[in-house]
Amino acid sequence: MKTFLLLLLVCTQVYAQSTATIPSSPVNTSTSTFSSLSWEKIKARTRVNYFNFATGPNLKRMDNNETLDNGTQDIVPTAMYHSLNIRFNVAGNFDYFMTPRMITPMGDRKELKKGMDDNAVMADDWDFGGYYTFINKPTFNYAHSATYRVPFSNKHRRELVDRFYVYQQLVNWSIRPEWRFLHWTQFTYYDYDNQSKSVRHRLLFRNLLNYTINDKWMIQTGYEIDLQRRNPKDSANEKYRDQAYLKRYHSYLSMGVGYTPVHGWTVLPYIRTLDERNIRMETTQLGFMIMGRLI
Repeated sequence: MKTFLLLLLVCTQVYAQSTATIPSSPVNTSTSTFSSLSWEKIKARTRVNYFNFATGPNLKRMDNNETLDNGTQDIVPTAMYHSLNIRFNVAGNFDYFMTPRMITPMGDRKELKKGMDDNAVMADDWDFGGYYTFINKPTFNYAHSATYRVPFSNKHRRELVDRFYVYQQLVNWSIRPEWRFLHWTQFTYYDYDNQSKSVRHRLLFRNLLNYTINDKWMIQTGYEIDLQRRNPKDSANEKYRDQAYLKRYHSYLSMGVGYTPVHGWTVLPYIRTLDERNIRMETTQLGFMIMGRLI
């Protein structure tokens, strides 16, 4: 499996020395000044955002386990999914980014099967890629991103996933000052180890509509549908489907109310249906999101 190392800037500083008989020379500040200016330039080109997506119980069974799309209880505990999106503007409209992720379970981990990750803090998959903005206007933004995702999570390592290739397009449209529409189209290809007998890819469509009440409160509604092809890679197998075959995997309806206690940070409790075709108490889930900018 390929790995990545991100090299950070190393700054050096030169000190002048003096003796008792020779007058001391002025300190050469050119290096430290250059380092300070370089750091300021790097900081001006860098953005670091934090995002936390937390899953909660469904309305019928207020326990600490995840809920499957059909409303049944999963053995996986409810959890908080943390991500840190680090973007650096390379030139013009092109950014390089990396997104480290981790998971902190909130529910009981005792029901997990042998071999499943039961740590208090678990590694999740990391993203590395490029982001290009084609249109950047005050009320409209259109961008694409290409991502190489490294499967650090125990779940995907058990499934023999070597890597993911993800391509995404984003639309961010301010319809009116108080209304904002966001759309993502995302294609994900699972590159499995040679020992795996599966093939898989997914096509996701996600839409959000935000209504800003004031500088503290907002309302968000969303719809998401996730299609996938997942079947044996042996074309002779009766369950094999061709590349164009896609089947509904997930489909969510959601609504939440966001509160911004300080500028740049928002807490958004939400309620969502796990299957909008069959809305019931056991398929309706509670949760919350926390998002904000660090740099």
